Amino acid sequence: MRQLFESQLVDDSVRGELAEAESELRASLETVAFWGMPIQAQWSWPFPAELLVERGAVGEARALLDTVISPPPRSDLAIVVDRASMRVLLAEGLPEEALAYADVYELHAGWKRHPRYVPWRSLKAQALDRLGRQDDAVALAAEELEIARGWGSPGTVGRSLRVLGTILRTDGIDQPEEACARLEQAPARLEHAKALAALGATLRRARTPTEARAPLRRALELADVCGAQPLADAVRAEICATGARPRTTAFKGVLALTASERRLPISPPTGRRTAISLRPLRDAEDGRGSPQPRVPQAGDRIASRARWGAHRDNLRRPSRQLRE
Repeated sequence: MRQLFESQLVDDSVRGELAEAESELRASLETVAFWGMPIQAQWSWPFPAELLVERGAVGEARALLDTVISPPPRSDLAIVVDRASMRVLLAEGLPEEALAYADVYELHAGWKRHPRYVPWRSLKAQALDRLGRQDDAVALAAEELEIARGWGSPGTVGRSLRVLGTILRTDGIDQPEEACARLEQAPARLEHAKALAALGATLRRARTPTEARAPLRRALELADVCGAQPLADAVRAEICATGARPRTTAFKGVLALTASERRLPISPPTGRRTAISLRPLRDAEDGRGSPQPRVPQAGDRIASRARWGAHRDNLRRPSRQLRE
């Protein structure tokens, strides 16, 4: 049963179904408490801790990790606990503690190299980057990317590309672009959202805010669908930094409409006034709130002259009462 719960939780997290995974997690915790099972004996608590970090419940993740007993060194449990612990430390804003813990994680990983299972290099690189040691961080992230390309799965390679591109900042536009391309058709929606967010942030820092808005809007939509609130908040801040103001989280569809737009009639327009009312008032990212100007067409002047000629003839024609 433990293996089944763990497998389902990991699958939901990878697909970006964080809300469903959290619901299953809390139901499992209630079942454990109801039957009086010792929480310390649960091998898979590190996986829920990583899920709670993505959901923004860092305090709960820390409390959950504190219940795990000290695992045997170099064991699979030690590797999973180390990974979750480093992610919690980074989420808590403690890069120095995370860097110190990375040495323990590297020791426990041993000969294991899969970047998804033992991503100690990229996690350590993020800690180094936050401490201002960018050169060391780039070297570790590039090493993990090379290992990830050997495995070839889109989610694994995409994550390593995203981490390296984030550390390189404006010099790393190619990495998040490749990550987005690889993750476009992959089931890893959460990682796709992170890659889009990294690409948009990099474009904004490169002083191209207009180009940054499209990936950021898409990242915001995916983050909201996944239930990754910290990521959604960060992306929303990036969108505002580009000078735009997102009206809604959704990128397209009914959810992309504002409350006033949803109250418009559903039936097709039958008159000129209705057609004008259904004209988009503003772009979803346009802070000016003005409609886009209509581009003049080639026949507009001819049609205008024809309408004025007919109106002029009506003015010149005497009315029936005057003739009588």
